[in-house]
Amino acid sequence: MDETGYGFVHSELEIKMLILYIISRLPAPATLNQLSDVAMSCDGGFTYFDFTDALASLVKLEHIDEKDGKYLITKKGRETGEDTESSVPYSVRKRAERLSGKLAQELRREELIKTSVVPRKGGGFTVSLAISDNSGELFSISFLIGSEEQAKKLIDKFRKNAEDIFPDLVGHLLDGI
Repeated sequence: MDETGYGFVHSELEIKMLILYIISRLPAPATLNQLSDVAMSCDGGFTYFDFTDALASLVKLEHIDEKDGKYLITKKGRETGEDTESSVPYSVRKRAERLSGKLAQELRREELIKTSVVPRKGGGFTVSLAISDNSGELFSISFLIGSEEQAKKLIDKFRKNAEDIFPDLVGHLLDGI
């Protein structure tokens, strides 16, 4: 528990209910950092270590699945969360809704932007970038890049600016037609 005692959520059970409340509103798996950022911003009554202990317990109880460092609610967790969500204090629920809504938008965006790096036999790397929407792939392109460092920089820049890069590229390709 937070030594200051501020906040409404203090016990492990209360933290678990908050985690289930948050994760049930997400459209895709989230990382530990993403979940802890939302949960810790909702209430000041617990520490990061309290949070990670509660999350680990939810995984052990099969309320949440963990795969490749990302967490997703299970059917059992969703049912338990629905039964207990009214126990999360109202002001904390409202903050959790707002913050998990922002995270949900980020996760949806991440799902629509695909990237990969594949080493090539002759040297260099093939970097593939793609953007999709709800109806399918809008754009994909692959590059031969000389180093893994360049490949990572290209992917990072694409992930940050995909919505700007796509129309700019189409504009350049259509310029003068």
